[in-house]
Amino acid sequence: MWDVIIVGAGPSGLMCGVTLKSGLKVLILEKNEISGKKLLASGGGRCNLTHTGNLEALYPRYNAGGRYIKRALSLFDNQALMAFFTARGLPLTVDEGGRVFPESQLSRDVLEVFSRELRILGRRPVTGEHVRGFTPLETGFEVTTDEKTYRGRILLLATGGVTYPTLGTTGDGHALARATGHDLTPTGYGLGGIKTEPDNFETLQGISLKGVKFELYKKGRKFRSYRSDLLFTGEGLSGPGILNASRDIEIGDEIHLDFEPPENLFAGPKNCLNAMKGLMPAALGAWLLDSCGISGTAFYPQLGKREKTALARALASKVFTVTALAGPMKSMITTGGVSFKDVSLKTLESRKIPGLFFAGEILDVDGESGGYNLQAAFSMGHLVARTLNERISGLGD
Repeated sequence: MWDVIIVGAGPSGLMCGVTLKSGLKVLILEKNEISGKKLLASGGGRCNLTHTGNLEALYPRYNAGGRYIKRALSLFDNQALMAFFTARGLPLTVDEGGRVFPESQLSRDVLEVFSRELRILGRRPVTGEHVRGFTPLETGFEVTTDEKTYRGRILLLATGGVTYPTLGTTGDGHALARATGHDLTPTGYGLGGIKTEPDNFETLQGISLKGVKFELYKKGRKFRSYRSDLLFTGEGLSGPGILNASRDIEIGDEIHLDFEPPENLFAGPKNCLNAMKGLMPAALGAWLLDSCGISGTAFYPQLGKREKTALARALASKVFTVTALAGPMKSMITTGGVSFKDVSLKTLESRKIPGLFFAGEILDVDGESGGYNLQAAFSMGHLVARTLNERISGLGD
């Protein structure tokens, strides 16, 4: 019998696998042909591992203010995570926004750290094994795959969420949890861009705005205000601000973009377009003027009352109506998942089935863009290993 069976060789499962003490018999099952498939794709292949800042600054970056994973983060925070990698020979770098990457900018170097540690421990993941179900026994669990049946004393489900199904995250763990009586918060897709109306952004694609103010409206009422970076895509909006707001955005909502124009914006001898260049990129200024039926070469005093009113509204609250969401193939993370009502916040053990643990995106926890979700996954995997290292006595070194 195995001491611990880990289902899923993603960030949480890998971190748990390398943190469990060496004397334990640990089996890692992965349905993909390789471990860490989604990890390799994270951050566009660059792998944004975590974010700098103190611990108190981390908590608000997650739903519910990080309450669900406060213990996991406190026991293995961003500083501990960075130390983990540097101690194993992986140099790190921090960009101007505080995001932490491997110095090589290659996610495969991150995966190699885990692969090397697992080889040292003799815990090479068994790949191509799709877990179909498990049965709690009097002592332990029986885990059934397409190939065979395994028995273990402890079971960790670290199967991920429902985004990027081509990378293997197809909600398998959610189905296993539901089948054993666990409640699930409805799942959705987070950290994704949106399609909007208007969408005639041919001249705007790739334009970004730094620290811009925008508001999310639902059914005509303001839901929340934001200040962050925003990006125009070919058919809508994206960028860190939209990505972080996306967990709350639904079709039919409105984004009100406020350029915060100064009162004297159009004072002086410049035409409208040139006057707006200090406020936004020229292409965006031309597009905004055109949307108000105003020529860029026009001078403000020449405008009629209707044109001035339209321009003032566009500058203070340009409205974009949401027509479509990113969906599973263009969203970075899963929202919702196994409810923490059924999971101990201290250990991540099921409250319904002793010996069953959850970690990572399978749970109802998600964070903003910038490395926060990988940090959470690593912290949760570490917490489970820490718990089991203390609990399973008489084994290990």
